[in-house]
Amino acid sequence: MTIYEKINKTVIENNLLSDANGVVIALSGGSDSMTLLDWFLHEHPCDFCAAHVNHSLREQADSDENFVKEYCERHGVVYFSKKINISGLCPSGVSLETFARDERYKFLNEIRNRTGFSHIATAHNLNDNVETLFMNIIRGCGISGLCAIPYKRDDLIVRPLIEITKEEINEHCIQNNVPFVIDKTNFESICTRNILRNDIIPLIKKLNPSMEKTPLIELAKINLSYIEQQTENILKTAFKKPNSLLLEHVSTLHDALLYEVLRRAFFIVSAKTLDFTHTKELACLIRNARTSKKTGLPYGYQARIAYNKLVFEKNSEASFTIEKTLLNNGQNEIQGLGTVIINTQGYSELFIRSRQEGDKIKYKGKTKSLKKLFIDEKIPKEDRGKYFIIEENGHIVYVHGFYCEDKDKLSVDLKKSNI
Repeated sequence: MTIYEKINKTVIENNLLSDANGVVIALSGGSDSMTLLDWFLHEHPCDFCAAHVNHSLREQADSDENFVKEYCERHGVVYFSKKINISGLCPSGVSLETFARDERYKFLNEIRNRTGFSHIATAHNLNDNVETLFMNIIRGCGISGLCAIPYKRDDLIVRPLIEITKEEINEHCIQNNVPFVIDKTNFESICTRNILRNDIIPLIKKLNPSMEKTPLIELAKINLSYIEQQTENILKTAFKKPNSLLLEHVSTLHDALLYEVLRRAFFIVSAKTLDFTHTKELACLIRNARTSKKTGLPYGYQARIAYNKLVFEKNSEASFTIEKTLLNNGQNEIQGLGTVIINTQGYSELFIRSRQEGDKIKYKGKTKSLKKLFIDEKIPKEDRGKYFIIEENGHIVYVHGFYCEDKDKLSVDLKKSNI
């Protein structure tokens, strides 16, 4: 099977370009990207152009840019390029590699939008995939990390060479007179990926010469696909907007599903990824569910058990205090709460305040303590401080969101609420 046939097989089986309306090829000038361009020129699956970023990080960067430009001109390929002083622009605390990658994808998307094309194609190969797998394992990863580089990302970025080895790519270039440039820094063990590529993986290949073709990555993708599908089905019934999970739907789940449900739910609430340690703590909280139990989470969040729910919330949302304040008929600005709009007919002086120990109201013909009512109504202890009180001469006439003594005499509206 020729390399063209192998790439065609990958593209067709993984549905990479069936809906493509033009492709921007990321073209560095190395053997990988030149093989990718050669495949497009040979097979011509759709309209395409090439885009090159000169990161100004190596002495040969300008000559690489000229090489790519001249090759594209000779073969009639529409070509775009950009020169960036990565070293000078890279923010403090961000690695050059990360910043360069982000700037590269930013430019590729810019060209995609400018041309009206639908996809971006990168030349990641099978060796890159295995290196990424090892990098993820070293950093500490879950099943998603074992999937390494996906065939397609966001239905936008495709990797047609992901099943082709570096050796096959170099051999193709030599046999078919496809020119390419060599980045000498790839042979220097100066970063994690290069150490893996030059030192560690060659040692492993002595034990298993075909280790690049390990089924681990594909098996991880199959398992992750199933877990994600089941997770979405569970969340349809278990997740209640804006920020809670119903325990009855998750408490008996296998850990493989429970952990993913928790990670996904936290992402819905916070748009942040939850690490393994905190995910495990959440799972333990659910397995030993007791009302009011809680655990701290990153990014300023916490989670707590509230009767039949696991509730995610910002730490600042836990409670607030309202000093006793005289209310006017109409709008009232209450610090820490928002705008309280009062419309009263029949009450004299009304005051707003936070709930206090010993508060009682007449409820369904009986005088009951608010504490007892909150317990009966299964209102979590952590939430009870959020129910502000309105009183007349020490007599409670309103508990926000819970009780109003006489709706004909009083209406309350809350704007810009923090609760």
